[in-house]
Amino acid sequence: MVTRHVTSRGAVDPTGRIELIIAQAPELAPWLQLYREVLALSAHPGWEDAVASIALATDRAADQPLLTGAAIPLDRALATETLRRLLTAASDQPTEDASATRAASHAAELGAPFAIQAAINQDAAGLDAAAVALDLAPTALAAIAHLAAIPLLRAAHRALATAITPDWGQGYCPLCGAWPAVAEVRGLESTRHLRCGRCGADWTMPTLWCPFCGEHDHAQLGSLRAEVPGGSHQAETCLTCRGYVKTMTTLRAWPAEEVPLADIASVEWDLAAMEREFARPDRSAMPLNVTIEDAV
Repeated sequence: MVTRHVTSRGAVDPTGRIELIIAQAPELAPWLQLYREVLALSAHPGWEDAVASIALATDRAADQPLLTGAAIPLDRALATETLRRLLTAASDQPTEDASATRAASHAAELGAPFAIQAAINQDAAGLDAAAVALDLAPTALAAIAHLAAIPLLRAAHRALATAITPDWGQGYCPLCGAWPAVAEVRGLESTRHLRCGRCGADWTMPTLWCPFCGEHDHAQLGSLRAEVPGGSHQAETCLTCRGYVKTMTTLRAWPAEEVPLADIASVEWDLAAMEREFARPDRSAMPLNVTIEDAV
């Protein structure tokens, strides 16, 4: 039974919420401090400029995310500054990769756009190649590059949300192809909404339906459940693929900035699921093949 609860939402802005979570769970501070930097970087108008000129592919299949095959012009200086600031912030943390991160922080210009492109595409081989170029441990760069991609992906969602098909029906994000970070059981109707932790997209899926493998036999689906202040939390599990998705009740849709905070603040559910040999998918849903181009 999971008994610990970290408050992740309330009448405070995301930065204040980060401080609240750190106060309750100091061990989460390293990632949260990097995410706070992401929020600051997201305010740059260059992200909106990039998505204003995005070229979407016209030959996508019905089950392919909206960004599949897209070309995005991005200011190289903005990409470089984003990766450099995150590398520098990471270098200030007492982790085993801190020395390598500090050494790489001056060299972000060698591969910033490529690293962001690889992160958007969930391209493990590409991230490994970028890590070699930066002389950085692959796991360290992967974590930082995925954070560096968030401002661009959220800007893309703001610009393209109305173009997302309303009856998407897939378990992965309709915009960027990521698996859901969490699910909301929302409102008085208790509608199930899957949420992307990268771009913030929001799409519905029936209850008793695994987003990872499509299993909908109730005998194969279960949950780990607990009542917490303000509602209930659970990890919905699937015996067919051994996947799970964390699910939380809420009266309103969370802003995109809150989704990763809900995810990190409920890490105890990840531990409970993993103890029972459930796991999040370690593969991407499908190739995205986004290209980051130098903005003219």
